[in-house]
Amino acid sequence: MDNNNDFSIRQTTDVQPLVADLRQIITTTRSRVATNVNAELTLMYWQIGERINREVLGNKRAEYGDCVAGGDTIAARLWRQGL
Repeated sequence: MDNNNDFSIRQTTDVQPLVADLRQIITTTRSRVATNVNAELTLMYWQIGERINREVLGNKRAEYGDCVAGGDTIAARLWRQGL
């Protein structure tokens, strides 16, 4: 059987530039992904806080340490739903 379809790196080929380029692509992409995830999480938390402020607190500021929702909290309901 002929091994003409062997795509392994040959010892004579200098692959350092390729490896360096691929590393740069991977690190740049990971950084962009992290930035986008952080931006989306920030937006999500802001929207959650805004809704709670508007609908639970009536746009009034809660005192430090106040329980925003009683007994069966919103967080507990979301947790039971797997969120």
